[in-house]
Amino acid sequence: GAAETGPIPDTALLLRIDAFQAEPRPDAAGVPVRIALAATLVRDADQSLRAARDFTATATAPSDTPATLIPAFQQALASILPTLADWAADRA
Repeated sequence: GAAETGPIPDTALLLRIDAFQAEPRPDAAGVPVRIALAATLVRDADQSLRAARDFTATATAPSDTPATLIPAFQQALASILPTLADWAADRA
């Protein structure tokens, strides 16, 4: 293949989405949403592991309509992403 050009990063952040789901339950007042991410930092030069951590968050939507589920997912992501960014920056 073609040679890559441009800067080569020192560290790569790999993310695996383990959960991104709404979990409606007949006996619950709202609809819980759950997000789970597995983050791995690897040294790009040799692919050695620098750090790994799981991040999870939940939120509750008042109903199962897209208009209420989307803000619940946004709320869950808003609680994960700053923590994930700080964690990655501290270990890069």
